[in-house]
Formats: sequence, C-alpha cells, structure tokens
Amino acid sequence: MSETESRFSPDVRQHKNVQALRSGQEYTRAAIYHLAARSSSLFEEYWGVGTTPDRPWRNAMILRFEHILIGLNTVAYQYEFVAPPNLYLSPYHHVCAWVCKYCVGPNIVHVTDEFYSQPLSTLGAILVHEISHRQLLTNDYGFGVGGIQRLSPDQRLDNADCYGLFARACARPT
Repeated sequence: MSETESRFSPDVRQHKNVQALRSGQEYTRAAIYHLAARSSSLFEEYWGVGTTPDRPWRNAMILRFEHILIGLNTVAYQYEFVAPPNLYLSPYHHVCAWVCKYCVGPNIVHVTDEFYSQPLSTLGAILVHEISHRQLLTNDYGFGVGGIQRLSPDQRLDNADCYGLFARACARPT
C-alpha cells in the first residue's frame, strides 16, 4: 500500500458511505419526530439548562433539522488521504470529515480513512454534524457530550456536534 492509498477498498468505502447516509437520515428524522412529539427528555442535555421546549422553539428546531435532512438528500463524498493542515484541531478531536461551509455547489463531505474506521452509529452523527455546517452555517465550539456541556445555550444552538449528538440520541435512546 502506498502513502496515498486508502486502507479501505472502493467497494468498502461506498458501502460505508451508503450506511452513513442512511443512518444520518434516520437520526435526523428521529430528531424531527422527537421534537414534534414534544418529548423533552433530551432537551437540557443537548441544548442547555433552562432551554424551554415551547412551541416556537420546537418549530424552529424542526425547521433546522428539516434543512439538515434536505442537505443529506444531496450529499456527495470526496475521499482524501489526509485532512488539510489548516483545519481546526484540538488534542481530543481527530478530523475524519469536513465540508466547505461557504462553498457554492453540492454538499460534498470530504472524508479520510479515519471516517471509515468509525462505528456505524458514529458515522450518521458525523454526517449530521457536517451537513449542519453547510445547511445552518454552524460552528465547532465543542465536541462530544463532555465538550458541549461546557457551552452556553446560545453556543449550543450554533454548535454542529449538538445537532449530530442530539439526532443520534433521538434515534438510539439509552
């Protein structure tokens, strides 16, 4: 295997791309259903203490997740051997996928072998996270449940990982 070859065959990558997309769509639909059903069990954990799940807030969040679902329906993948060095990195976050937030054109998610190494439950959440950057222009303030717990409610609404993690939690409650 050369320095620029994937550890995964094109067939394996395509299969995981399809699985990730289906999971992302399932998670996003589950989030919409959860919000529409007025279930509040996950609100504070993902959106912050004191978040009021009132009707206007729920409707706004449903609309956000509907925009993510539209983005997922038009996603394309681009395999990259390594992530560009100018991407934000923290010691606790390894870049395995990214999008060009302000680019015009299709929703292209750039992925590395690290993406294909993730469990299926994580792949769907990663796609929701990445597409939220394109569809909602979200940012990366915190990663993982521990990282988002330190954010204010306003930061959480603008944090991509909150969307991916909330959607996954709605689809796969513990």
